[in-house]
Amino acid sequence: MSNKKREHLKILDTLTDALGRSEGESAEEIKEELRNDGIDVDGILTRLKDAQKNISMEAKRSALDRAREKRLNSNQRSFNIIGQFSNWTKEQLIKRISEIGAAEARFAYRDLENMSPENLASILEDLETINTNNPQEDESHQ
Repeated sequence: MSNKKREHLKILDTLTDALGRSEGESAEEIKEELRNDGIDVDGILTRLKDAQKNISMEAKRSALDRAREKRLNSNQRSFNIIGQFSNWTKEQLIKRISEIGAAEARFAYRDLENMSPENLASILEDLETINTNNPQEDESHQ
């Protein structure tokens, strides 16, 4: 075991002992006991606060990186949908709209059968984009 690890274990052991004996003592009394045991309390508190700050910053950076990647992936999936249905027949478009968004599309547009294939393709692109950006809603068609 390295000297640094031994030192860390000694500090941890001292801290644990001090905290075990600290019932009814104030924070200042505990700090004073630790100082008397040769522990640099202020230095340890500074290092702990710095470590907590670094961990917090890293967690925030990681969350931002995940959000950025999710956004980029979402944009890429959405981009791949545009124009995908231009060669589909009207029947294929209506069938797919019915599969993934029947209630919303039929309520919003009421008469899909009388719409042009271009309008149907546009509606389907919108529905597919919504499903792509919210995969829990329709995981079977990704």
